[in-house]
Amino acid sequence: MRSGGEIRANELQTTGRRRRRTGNRAVFIGMAVMFAVLLFYIRDMNARLKEVQEILEQIRPAQNGGMGTEGGSAGQSGGDFPVDGVRQTDQTGKGAERADGNETVYERIGEEGTAKDAGRGAAGSSRPVQRTLAEALQRLEELGETDETIKSICEKSGEFHEKLLLALANNPEMADFVAGYPDSIYDDPFAEGHFTDEEKKKECPLLLQWDTRWGYQPYGDMNIGLSGCGPTCLSMVLFALTRDEALTPQKIALYAMDNGFYVEGTGTAWALMTAYPPLCGVNVREMHMEESALKTALDWDQILICAMGPGDFTTAGHFIVIYDYDEEGFYVNDPNSIVRSGQKWPYETLKGQIKNIWAFWE
Repeated sequence: MRSGGEIRANELQTTGRRRRRTGNRAVFIGMAVMFAVLLFYIRDMNARLKEVQEILEQIRPAQNGGMGTEGGSAGQSGGDFPVDGVRQTDQTGKGAERADGNETVYERIGEEGTAKDAGRGAAGSSRPVQRTLAEALQRLEELGETDETIKSICEKSGEFHEKLLLALANNPEMADFVAGYPDSIYDDPFAEGHFTDEEKKKECPLLLQWDTRWGYQPYGDMNIGLSGCGPTCLSMVLFALTRDEALTPQKIALYAMDNGFYVEGTGTAWALMTAYPPLCGVNVREMHMEESALKTALDWDQILICAMGPGDFTTAGHFIVIYDYDEEGFYVNDPNSIVRSGQKWPYETLKGQIKNIWAFWE
């Protein structure tokens, strides 16, 4: 028989082995937990790095909404080239609200002109399309069969800049603006446009970048009419918030040019959206793009500017204003189209096209 001492020694050895096994299991479990935690943080870091990368990709100069350098062939930022519009009837059904001097187009041309505008709007109401110059001229010939102004432009196409013809092919409502381009070289390039009495009455008036009050003014390598949707959107928003009649599209465009917010070959830099409003006493912030975030901002009397990618508004990039909403959708001021400005836009339609949003308030 084993002595009591031997039995005790064996028990101690057994207990020691059990403790070592228990300790080994504890170490293994602890290492497994640490590995799981480490894996979680690695995945979280990868997700955050991806978010940062997406944000960095968005922080770039705005691509213009058409083709080539001013139009932008594949940009995802908001831009300025007006290839997207259609001839207009405005939110009141009275035709275009752009003006020569202080006279709106509707005041000048009346109901007959309104019918003509509606016809041009129907002709150009589809999504914008990228075209070659030859394709654009063919499209203009088709439009010219029912529109004398466009027919005249086609017949004298050599007098017009290629970008104007490309834009007009997508945007028949620009016809009068394009037709006046050859004579605009004799205009004062620093002449100031002014808001009309009708625009002053509205909370957030629709302004068109190719309005003859400022559309021919220099901007980039062309003019505000072709490249100025960014300054025009800012003008709408800042006037709505401050009622300062000096904040016209050409004043903001001049500031952008003088201070490096226009990037040659690309367009208006997104940074203009946050740099200029504080000079006017207006607050600005970039915001999330969820539908609830947009509606909350609008409920708090903020006005939004969206940088749009390819889709209903542009072939590459464009800026628009959102100023209200109801159960049918969001109210938009598109500086390139009264037709689109007169529509209500469901969030489901807009969300895939929005690339960035800024909210503005006093």
